[in-house]
Amino acid sequence: MSVAWARPAQVAKAVAAMDPGPWVVAGGESAIPEQALEALRGRLYAAHWVHDPPAGLPVRPVLHPSWGDLVDVLERRLKVRLGGVRLAPGRGLVLPDGAIITHASPLEGLLVAYPDGLEVAHMDPRVRAEVRRAALTLERHHLPLRVVSDDLRVAVVVTGPR
Repeated sequence: MSVAWARPAQVAKAVAAMDPGPWVVAGGESAIPEQALEALRGRLYAAHWVHDPPAGLPVRPVLHPSWGDLVDVLERRLKVRLGGVRLAPGRGLVLPDGAIITHASPLEGLLVAYPDGLEVAHMDPRVRAEVRRAALTLERHHLPLRVVSDDLRVAVVVTGPR
C-alpha cells in the first residue's frame, strides 16, 4: 500500500498528489484546516481516528482508543477479500483472475469498510459520482459485488460466491 504522511496543514497537497485520491485517511488531530477538508470532500474513503475527530470531515470516521488499535484494525482491513477481490500492493484492486485495476480508490475504501460501509456527512453530487464510478467499475469487470447507498451510507455487498 502507498502511504502519504502529512501534517494537517499539508493534507490538501498530499490529497492532490494522489490520483484519484486516498482510500483511507487516518488521524489524531481534532482540527484540520478548511483547505484540507475541502480537498477531502466529494470523495469516498474510509476514515479512522484516534481521539476527537475534526468537525467537517466528509465521512464519519471509525474512532479508536489508541494508535495501536487503529493500526491493528487497518492491518486486518488490508487483508479483506470480498467476492475474490482484494487490495493490490501499492494501489488498486486484485480481481479474482489475478488482474489488477488501478484508479479504484472509492472501491478500495468500500472494500476495507466492509461490512459496515462508509457513513457520509452529505451525499453531494461529487460523492454520488464516486458511487456511480465504483458501481460501474464492478459492473465492467463482472464482479460478484454491488454498491448500495442511501442518503447517509455507501457500502459494497456480495452478490455472488465469496
